[in-house]
Amino acid sequence: MARKCLLRSYVNVKFDDLASLERKSMKIPSTLPIKIVVPLLLISVIGTAVAVTTLFTHTFPAIQVVSPAGPPLTTTCATPSGTSTPTLVLTPSSITTNTNGQILAQCPGGAPAFTTNFPLGSTVTTTPTFVLPNGITGIDISFHTTGTTCSQLYTSITSGVAFTVPNGDWDYCLIYSTSSTAGTIPSFTVDWTSNP
Repeated sequence: MARKCLLRSYVNVKFDDLASLERKSMKIPSTLPIKIVVPLLLISVIGTAVAVTTLFTHTFPAIQVVSPAGPPLTTTCATPSGTSTPTLVLTPSSITTNTNGQILAQCPGGAPAFTTNFPLGSTVTTTPTFVLPNGITGIDISFHTTGTTCSQLYTSITSGVAFTVPNGDWDYCLIYSTSSTAGTIPSFTVDWTSNP
């Protein structure tokens, strides 16, 4: 029993000494002398200045903003003499009865039917106007292709409805559906007007 009390007493003394030591070592003065503060600040500023190094600098030139010259959409087709509008070339140029599909319409020589004339990344709103003849069920505009079939990147247009045309070169893609009667699908036009 005496041995147990002695051990407890020893532990109490050691804990008391430790608490006393912590109080002494943790005591920080509320004000530091200027002789200590200034060197500490200088060391931190010098250390920061040494750590930051400029690797390189880029200069961006001024960017001129201008209105596009000419109309926002233009055709690349030449107007044949004796006519008022250019005529497109159709591929295929003839179709059979009881079929449906697509007909690619471009300017002669495989040139796009029309192209945009405004800065890259911007758009223009225009309105197409047309009356579809029997046998033609719709018109798409598709990204220009050098092939003989319509591009898979296309969008439908509707007569009299304003349409936002992305920048690029465009072909027409006519959607057709024929009956069992042979004959001719008559010629028709598409007018494009610009919207303010």
